[in-house]
Amino acid sequence: MEDLQHITSASVAQALARDYFSIYYINVENDRFVEYSSTKDYEELGIEKSGDDFFNLSRTNILRIIHPDDKEMFLERFTKEKILVTLFMQPTFTMTYRLILNNVPVYVHMKATRMKDQNDNHIVIGVSNIDEQMRAQEAYEKAHTASLTYSHIAQALAGDYFSIYAVDPETDTFTEFSSTSDYDALGIEKSGEDFFNLSRTNIQRIIYPEDRDLVLALFTKENLMHELGENGIFTIKYRLMFGDEPTYVSMKATLMDDSGGRHLIIGVNNIDAQMRREFEYTHTLNEAKEKAYRDQLTGVKSKHAFSESEENLNAEITAGTVGGFAVTICDINGLKAVNDTQGHKAGDAFIKNACMIICKIFDHSPVFRIGGDEFAVISQGSDYEMIDTLIEKMETRNCEAKQNGDVIIACGMSRFDPDCDQSVSAVFERADERMYANKKRLKGIEDSFAERRGEDD
Repeated sequence: MEDLQHITSASVAQALARDYFSIYYINVENDRFVEYSSTKDYEELGIEKSGDDFFNLSRTNILRIIHPDDKEMFLERFTKEKILVTLFMQPTFTMTYRLILNNVPVYVHMKATRMKDQNDNHIVIGVSNIDEQMRAQEAYEKAHTASLTYSHIAQALAGDYFSIYAVDPETDTFTEFSSTSDYDALGIEKSGEDFFNLSRTNIQRIIYPEDRDLVLALFTKENLMHELGENGIFTIKYRLMFGDEPTYVSMKATLMDDSGGRHLIIGVNNIDAQMRREFEYTHTLNEAKEKAYRDQLTGVKSKHAFSESEENLNAEITAGTVGGFAVTICDINGLKAVNDTQGHKAGDAFIKNACMIICKIFDHSPVFRIGGDEFAVISQGSDYEMIDTLIEKMETRNCEAKQNGDVIIACGMSRFDPDCDQSVSAVFERADERMYANKKRLKGIEDSFAERRGEDD
């Protein structure tokens, strides 16, 4: 069975203490194992002496031979991943529990270590009878307070991770634990001596192309250690390529100190479902916001959108960063008469026609419908620089409309004055007053035109 036969019972026993009544030698790459030196009492438990699936067989056997009160603790701690994590951090993994031997509960002590003179992929596990020792309870308590276990790592990272790395920040030596089959398929090294450089090489191969530059910029040892020093934790979200499909993952890193020294713990978690739910929610929220910010009849921005723009400009005014802007208030003449004589459907068409005229004249400015027949325009940039010309265009167009009976739009404009205006409302009020003055003047001209038409008739 591979090179297992080259290991003698004597050499294995020498690696551990001499009082073990059962010793296992395990290849952690394929879980093959051989048992040595078992006592008669232990042999009567009927446990396999060799095989291909050590950890799963051990967990199955333990359900049959362990004291019921210790079963949950044993199954939680005795996993391949947790043992390997502990051995990476410190020389030994130990655990105390009770077996049922001849119908009597007996305290036993398990100790696992790596063979110093053998391949690093092999470990030795010994089980000894400590029932008669006065220190049994002390050893039991000590086993429950081991300095670093997989459960401590999971608690530190606070998440359900499908791959966890333990990295020595001094040497960059690393070991991967608890990877899923999907993550294994990426072909990432499980251990090595150059974690950050290997990771940057893998980034070019396994990360979604659009995310590579960001990850390469952020995931450096210097940046990661700086973030940990400042905030105690480092996180980054990106997409891994599993086959042809990009999958969102989250990397979280933290530093842990234990008796074996300082270690960098890095977890990678699949958050694809969560991210897609967030995107769907954001899309729905944006659609709802867009609907609220659009006037349903005309398609221009709504009164709600005007209020938000007003708030933003007010914040800039307070901060002293606002540029030049003007507010123009437009009001449609004659809407009530159209509604009364032709109906609201015709009135809606009347509003939409007027809106198109306003948008055409102020074609580089946002137009807001703030009332039934009232619109507001906020002009900045090129429209602000040409605001007088635009107002003249509206006046010229109104003169033409009076003669041909087209829709007439009264308007009033006011510029922001940084010396006296403390908010947009002051600019709005001046523009509104000028609009009503313009509306009154237009009404007088319309009446004059009507009288002249009567005389001509």
